[in-house]
Amino acid sequence: MEGYDPEHFDVNAVNDRLREQGEKLIPKALRTPIEAKKPVKLTKAALKKQLKSMNREELVALMMECAGLLSRSWVKRQ
Repeated sequence: MEGYDPEHFDVNAVNDRLREQGEKLIPKALRTPIEAKKPVKLTKAALKKQLKSMNREELVALMMECAGLLSRSWVKRQ
């Protein structure tokens, strides 16, 4: 291979060029623009359905986790 010198190969420069050209390298069919995705909207009905689908142990774990988060945030404020 002409023009290739392994001692002067700059990995960071190659990675920078790959990041710059990333859009061109990924096929359009596989690209999903981040801004095109709608944020998930939590509705009262969806929350109720999710909670009803949980068993007792899962509900207890959820309550314990929420209580732990609330107590930590309360301690930070004081």
